[in-house]
Amino acid sequence: MYKITKPQVNTALKILNKNEQFTMNEMVFEIKQKYNDFNITPQHLGQIIRDNNKTRKRRQHEHFSNKRYKNPIDKKLN
Repeated sequence: MYKITKPQVNTALKILNKNEQFTMNEMVFEIKQKYNDFNITPQHLGQIIRDNNKTRKRRQHEHFSNKRYKNPIDKKLN
């Protein structure tokens, strides 16, 4: 018998889609609150998420200035 069920995996993927910056410890804590029988280590949960083709890459945050050559910039047009 598997230690983790398909609904638990789906819950972990939903949590990851909401916020990619969650650590594995925080995700385990969130899932344990929903499922009482959840007893997976954060390392094992990370492997399961990678097996489902989800990588936890950090987003690249960019800085956009408000003005260029003393003219306002509309980020959506560029």
